[in-house]
Amino acid sequence: MALPLNMRDRASQITTDFLRLYTSHIEDLVSGRRQGRMTVKEFAAALELRPSLLSETVKYTTGQSVAEFMELGVLLESQRLLEQTDLSISCIARLFAYQESYFNKFFKGQTGLTPLQYRKHHRLTNRTGSACSLQTEALNLGQSTGGPA
Repeated sequence: MALPLNMRDRASQITTDFLRLYTSHIEDLVSGRRQGRMTVKEFAAALELRPSLLSETVKYTTGQSVAEFMELGVLLESQRLLEQTDLSISCIARLFAYQESYFNKFFKGQTGLTPLQYRKHHRLTNRTGSACSLQTEALNLGQSTGGPA
């Protein structure tokens, strides 16, 4: 059953406001400005909504729950930190208010790899990719000057 236009507009606005707050919250966690993940109740309070209305609206408009958004945000930022920084896994876990053992289980459940395996795999892939890129560039330079390929 489709919602009336004014209700769809309100649902869209609630979702937009939540996504803005959610993005800011993930940034606050990563930067250390906030300790601990927000709950649905805290998101709802910040948006001056009932928790059930926030949950139902976000699920209706996006197909994902508030908790699924939080898990996705933690996963994506964890992957970025593992790829781009030398922060320890325990430090990354603490940023997102996880004990390291639970973070390892969460991460492996989402990706199939432990955080350490993910980091090693990503760094190996990057090194291999860089070497391949350099070899390809060298070959292309040789071909463009008429030299041996």
